[in-house]
Amino acid sequence: KAHFIDRYILRAIDWQGPAIIIFNKFDEVPKDFDLSYQRARFENLVDYTYAISSTTPEATPDFLELQNLLTGKTSLCVGQSGVGKSKLISALSGGKIELLSRKLAKGVEKGSHTTTWSELIDCGDFKVIDSPGIRSLSLSDIESESLDELFPDLVDYFVQCKFSNCQHERQSKGCIFNTLDESLESLVLLDRLNSYKKIKQEVESIADWDR
Repeated sequence: KAHFIDRYILRAIDWQGPAIIIFNKFDEVPKDFDLSYQRARFENLVDYTYAISSTTPEATPDFLELQNLLTGKTSLCVGQSGVGKSKLISALSGGKIELLSRKLAKGVEKGSHTTTWSELIDCGDFKVIDSPGIRSLSLSDIESESLDELFPDLVDYFVQCKFSNCQHERQSKGCIFNTLDESLESLVLLDRLNSYKKIKQEVESIADWDR
């Protein structure tokens, strides 16, 4: 779901707001999930990344740090249905509030919309806006010409391509991305490039009158 998170990050950059990524339900992730890679993928794009357990969030090392970071602030919690936003907010409040949450049915990944409207939650030392789970995030107002600057980790590479209209396709002559090695940094850049190309194709397909 990293490419879905890329859409949120794009919005945070577009609106010039700080962003935090929470790997929630970390105790339930597949064994092949590479947290170090995912953190490397986002480290230059967001302010912090935290890994939180779903069963005992208070016991995870990042929990207290996240709680301290939120103190004195009002934050917006966003994510897909079933990722555990409401339960996490309840835990962060230290028992001051208890939001409704619903367990996913066995074999179901999409979840149900327990939260159906955005609500400002007073957690005592901080406030959190609990938002409904979403399954898509529209970027219809984004102009193709401004997309490069919304990928700040890639923009310095774009200008190194031999041709200004480089499409960054595999084996494209003069494309800087085709000179990358197999290092972690290179793999992260190529992964992010793939996300950029998907979003670029999407925004270019939207007619001007439909923005």
